[in-house]
Amino acid sequence: MALFDSGTPIANVALTDTFNTWRLTTNQINTQAAGLASNNTFTGINSFANLQADAIDFDGDLTVDDVTANTVTSASIVVSGIAAGSVIVGAGASSATGVSPGASGQVLTSNGTVWLSQASTGGSESYRYQYTATAAQTSFNATYDVGFVDVFLNGSKLLVGTDFTASTGSTVVLTVGATVGDIVDIMAFGSFSVADVYSQAASDARFAQLSNNLSDLASATTARTNLGVEIGTDVQAFDADTTKNDVSNTFTVDQAITAELKADSYNEAHQTVTSTSNATTVNCEAGNSATHTLTENTTFTFANPPATGTAFSFSLKIVQDSGATGYAVTWPAAVDWPAATAPTLTATASAVDVFVFATHDGGTTWYGFTAGQALA
Repeated sequence: MALFDSGTPIANVALTDTFNTWRLTTNQINTQAAGLASNNTFTGINSFANLQADAIDFDGDLTVDDVTANTVTSASIVVSGIAAGSVIVGAGASSATGVSPGASGQVLTSNGTVWLSQASTGGSESYRYQYTATAAQTSFNATYDVGFVDVFLNGSKLLVGTDFTASTGSTVVLTVGATVGDIVDIMAFGSFSVADVYSQAASDARFAQLSNNLSDLASATTARTNLGVEIGTDVQAFDADTTKNDVSNTFTVDQAITAELKADSYNEAHQTVTSTSNATTVNCEAGNSATHTLTENTTFTFANPPATGTAFSFSLKIVQDSGATGYAVTWPAAVDWPAATAPTLTATASAVDVFVFATHDGGTTWYGFTAGQALA
């Protein structure tokens, strides 16, 4: 029969033993499913010897006061509801909780309210170990990544490889033993790597050289094309001869010369104009000299004269057809002939008449002159 077998949980009972020892086997106290309830007091009991499985089961809270010089072995205590390997964290008057280790590399940290096991958010960690050396002590324990540790002796930084060695990741060994009372500080830094970055070799292969010289690339021509600076298409090739006195130049747009133009000679473009449906157009931008051979009666139009304020003139050669048909010409209404009388064309076969026209008001008025008629 058990020590207590009342059929109800033990409550409000004070247990005192002058011999300071209770020897309890399985279920001697916990004979009921509820076991020990609340408000039980153990006075003067310094040890529970020879405890068996389920010897003591506290259903309520356990409060331990004034524990001095007494030992409870780890094999004697089982805390249910807390995973193996967890850190037990007290919670004041509340029940104790456990913080599980989590994944490899996680650290125990506080958020100001509770303790947590979580991944470090600091990039790399640093740890400080401080020791007061014994006489001639050379070896000191510290956890570090090899190559990421600093050691100080009484505040002075030691030189790795000369003053100490740190090659194991777990110990630091001084070359010369410390003097008793020396302060040894070890600063260990966790190494880290940055993801998704180019190495120097990868950067050199992908981007331009440090000299930023396009000739360093495999193909400078391809590089210029990719940059939109292809010579002859996007940019003009360099030519040290900036005056261009000895080469022929062709201008495809109007050129404004604000100084006096002095030339040994100059040439003018000549245009041949034809009639279509009894209409002939002389384009003033196509040349200052024009020829028209009559194939029908035609009405002339003088197109694209320069704007008012710019003088312009051109000569027009009229050739009769070889059959001496005697085709007629109608001049633009803006032409002002001497004595307001237009000349009569020469009607003989292949006869040549030459006329000159000039304007300075954008073609509002053309002054017409006969340069010569019945020319061979």
